[in-house]
Amino acid sequence: MTRKQAIHRATRVVLVGLTLSTLWSGSASAISIRGDVPAQDYFDLAAPFTAVGRIYTNGTIGSGTLVSSTQFLTAAHVVDSNHDGIVDKTLNNYSIRFGTNVNSPSYSITSIASISIAPNYGSSNGSSSYDLAILTFSSPFLSISPIGLSTKNPLNKVGTMVGYGLNGTGTPPFENNLDGLRRAATNTLDVAGSTIRSDFDSPALNTNTYGSATPLALEGTTAAGDSGGPLVVDFGQGNQIVGVLSGGYNSFGAYSEYGDISVWAPIMTASNAAYLLSQGVPIPEPTSIVLLALGCVLCAHRRHKALSQ
Repeated sequence: MTRKQAIHRATRVVLVGLTLSTLWSGSASAISIRGDVPAQDYFDLAAPFTAVGRIYTNGTIGSGTLVSSTQFLTAAHVVDSNHDGIVDKTLNNYSIRFGTNVNSPSYSITSIASISIAPNYGSSNGSSSYDLAILTFSSPFLSISPIGLSTKNPLNKVGTMVGYGLNGTGTPPFENNLDGLRRAATNTLDVAGSTIRSDFDSPALNTNTYGSATPLALEGTTAAGDSGGPLVVDFGQGNQIVGVLSGGYNSFGAYSEYGDISVWAPIMTASNAAYLLSQGVPIPEPTSIVLLALGCVLCAHRRHKALSQ
């Protein structure tokens, strides 16, 4: 199996109605944590991230983030499971819930006006590098403050991952619990390029792939149901989204156990940032390369409209 195939097999959505033992054959959870650290510490880490929500369809569960009063950022594969660049279901099949426990949500959004998938996602047959989608609401949602985005390179920074879905610890076997609770964990971002990656280091120091083998105090990784959730870094101006969870793989054991590698679609690449800007998502201080790419996206869109008239 190639690394690319492994990533695609571990796209981290939950398929509703399947047994938990079935999920990992073709999908991926809500944060796997260290087994030697109190779980409450991870709940406390997640508490400020009220803009992170769970997206529901008739059959799948993923995560995502409010990035403006009318827009929710998630992974493309959450809404396009066969990677063809076309949304799987009609708009009335999608809803979003926010809250510490989305089984008793603080807020729900059920009226979705449109869903946009990053154009390179379908043309690349679902590459993790372009795994982005935007849901636009029918009316502004003002009850929660959105999280901003950044095109800065997060290499070697400590990132925070947030999501809902399956949960457990890195100690085998992964527990595969599903309770609707929001969790967060941290990890050093050892790879940042066409994708962003981190590895889940064990306190036993025997599952390292990238960087230091010593785990952070609140180190963790992602699992099924976390797909679309944000990777957040504080560059000194507060928390900003630098990536969107696409999936993961594990060369040391099962998914979400120690050794698991999480893979995010980056915001910083020119094509992804240009796509988000073209959808009206606010990105502070985009680079000149991003603005050039945005111009190309808009020109292609105008040309397509002209040809289709």
